[in-house]
Amino acid sequence: MNSTSREHDVLYRIKRFLAAARKRIVLVAAVFIGLFLLILGGKAVVTADMALFKIINTHHTAFFDRFFLFVSYLGNGWVMIPLFFVFLLWRLPKSRRIYIFVCAAVALSVSGLCNSAAKQLVGRPRPSAYFVSPNMNTATEEGRLYGVHVVGERLYNHSLPSGHANTAFTVATLTVIIFGIRFWPAFLVAMAVAYSRVYMGFHFPLDTLAGACIGSVIALGVWYGAAIIAPQKHWS
Repeated sequence: MNSTSREHDVLYRIKRFLAAARKRIVLVAAVFIGLFLLILGGKAVVTADMALFKIINTHHTAFFDRFFLFVSYLGNGWVMIPLFFVFLLWRLPKSRRIYIFVCAAVALSVSGLCNSAAKQLVGRPRPSAYFVSPNMNTATEEGRLYGVHVVGERLYNHSLPSGHANTAFTVATLTVIIFGIRFWPAFLVAMAVAYSRVYMGFHFPLDTLAGACIGSVIALGVWYGAAIIAPQKHWS
C-alpha cells in the first residue's frame, strides 16, 4: 500500500470513528457543559457541594492526615504515571507493549491538557479562598481563613477540575480496559485519591467529579478511537 492509500485509509477510519461515536460525543459534551454551568451558576448545587466538603473536611484525625497525604501523593502525575508504565511493562507481553504504551501516553497527555485547560477556563477558587470570614478585619491568614482543615500548603486558585482525580481515573480506566474487569479495584484507588483531595482541603467534591469524568471519558475515547483507526494492532 502506497503512502497516499494509507493516508486515505486512516482518514476513512477516523471518519468512521467520528460517525459511530457522534451521539456519544454530543452526549458527553452536553454533560460537561451542563456540569460547568451548574458549578458556575447553580446556587443549589454549589451550596450542596460546599456542604459536602465541610462534612468530609471536618472529620479528620492525625492518622488519616498522614494516610491521605500518602494517598494524595500516589495520585500525583509525576508518581502515578511512571508507576503505571512500570506496571504495563511488567504485565504486558512484548507484542502488545509498543501499541498500548503509545495509546496510554496519548490518553494521559490529552486528558491532562484538557484538565489544565478547564482549570483556566472555569477559574474556580479553592476551598481556602471560598471560606473567608466577612466579619474579621485582620490581615493575617489565620484570621481570614476558618473552617478548612488543610494538610500541607494552602492553595487558592484553579480548583476545578481536580488534576489528581483526573490522573487517577485516567489510569484506572486504562487499567480496566487493558487488563479486564478483574482489575476494577483500580477505581477504588482512584476514588481514594479523589476523596483525599477533599479531605486535605484542596478541592470541593465537584472538582474531583469533574476531573474523574474528564479522565475516564478521554481514556475511553482515545482507546476505542485507536482500535477503530488501527484495528490490525495488538489492542487485545
